[in-house]
Amino acid sequence: MLRKVLRQVPVAAVALSIFAAPALASQPTVRVGVYSNPPKIELHPAGDPSGIYIQVLAHAAAREGWQVRYVPGTFQQGLDRLERGELDLMVDMAKTPERSARYDFSAEPVLYSWNEVYVRRDLGVRYMYQLEGRSVGVLRGSVQEALFQDAAAAGGVRTRLVSLDTFDEAFAAVEKGELDAVVANPYFGQRRRNNLAQTAIIFGSNALHFAAPKGRGGDLLPALDRHLVAMKGDPSSVYSREFETLMRSQRPPTVPDWVYPGALGALLLVAIVAAWAASARKASRRLGAAEAQQRKLAEERMQLLRDAEKREQELQHANEDLQIVSSSLSHDLRSPLAAVAGFVAAVRDRGGDGLDPEARRLLGRSLAASQRMDVMVRDLGAMLRVAGQPLDLRPCDISRLAHSVVEGLRSHHNGRPDITIAPDLVAVADHQMMRIALENLVGNAWKFSSAVQRPAIEVGCLPDRKTFYVRDNGAGFPMAHAAALFRPFARLHGQEFPGTGMGLSIVRRIVLRHGGTIRAESEVDRGATFYFTLG
Repeated sequence: MLRKVLRQVPVAAVALSIFAAPALASQPTVRVGVYSNPPKIELHPAGDPSGIYIQVLAHAAAREGWQVRYVPGTFQQGLDRLERGELDLMVDMAKTPERSARYDFSAEPVLYSWNEVYVRRDLGVRYMYQLEGRSVGVLRGSVQEALFQDAAAAGGVRTRLVSLDTFDEAFAAVEKGELDAVVANPYFGQRRRNNLAQTAIIFGSNALHFAAPKGRGGDLLPALDRHLVAMKGDPSSVYSREFETLMRSQRPPTVPDWVYPGALGALLLVAIVAAWAASARKASRRLGAAEAQQRKLAEERMQLLRDAEKREQELQHANEDLQIVSSSLSHDLRSPLAAVAGFVAAVRDRGGDGLDPEARRLLGRSLAASQRMDVMVRDLGAMLRVAGQPLDLRPCDISRLAHSVVEGLRSHHNGRPDITIAPDLVAVADHQMMRIALENLVGNAWKFSSAVQRPAIEVGCLPDRKTFYVRDNGAGFPMAHAAALFRPFARLHGQEFPGTGMGLSIVRRIVLRHGGTIRAESEVDRGATFYFTLG
């Protein structure tokens, strides 16, 4: 009987079990703590979790020979297990000085994020001061509690914070009326925002990392850093694909309301063009009897096809401009505008005509911020209006524009760097777009050189008189990361330098619209130089 059973067992299966078992046993097991935070991390009742962190781990494990075992739980449970050494890694952790004393972090961040406040629609809350006396839900164990308390204290607002185990519980509590508001990252918030109202309260930018028990990271964190850097530099990597999917999940909700009338106008224009094309075809049929007229109409149709192809290309550029600028309006400009509106509303509601000196100072700051933001919005609006249309190309005095940009920066920023602007820098370009490009390039140089002892900024051109550059002696960046430099929201520095990473992507779009190119050269702590041409 035993011989009969053995004859039915495939020889290949027996051999595979003999050789595979020792190989699997020799692979180290990595215990990874995960919690529900979609779309970054999604837990499933059956099977492994999914999301960008899981894809990065799978990629690294396949190349390092790890066996990954996921340990689900709440975020607080993950922190406790990590500190007790029951986990080897924890995903999606914001790096802070306090946490760095308790855990080890990967040097390369996986993502950058910030915090937003969502409220019940019936409350009509829009700004921070309107949360006075309200109950606000936060994720237990997260950095959101301290960050929100700091933001509220800065505005003199007192709230009641309630810690909950998951974002789902926090949002459900607000939807049921048990809480007034909830704090969440934008990735999760966009999934649940349809049931709540999104406010203009944005605070606390964070770099998100892998974390390990203190002094026990071993080779795990360096290996993850190595694979992360390689994947970020490869546009076809699993990280790049997951990152693009994550960004697409953010774009529809962040499109400003005024874009929709523009889209309706575009649809109306398409309808007019379609009606005109139908009328032309009808006229062609009526005149089809005359051979000469047929040839003429054929030539006109060919011209129309060429024009249509050109318009299609221009429309593609316009759509890309809309995406870039709408993202900038939603991230770069919302915080200053929210601050202005909050100050003005606070003065209006609390001061009336009897403004004391401090109230007048706040109002002055609010008005100055409003004027500055109005110029930025108007400039970006101008960029949108010309998107998809011929550029207003004319001789442009780059030197004069650079001096104007520097004067604006001196009036709104601290520090007095040594500025050198070469004379007689001239190019044929769209004047308004070049101002936006120089504001971003010179503004970046100003910001990243602010920490050196003798900051210096130079605006000039190469001997060919066609390649312009903006150079600084500031923080610089590793050239290994240069491939991601011009991507929207790409940031190569931490919180010591403010910003959202949109400036260079806007500059790149402007340069491409002019038929030019842009590149960067840099060394860490040795400054950076951005070279660009305009066709």
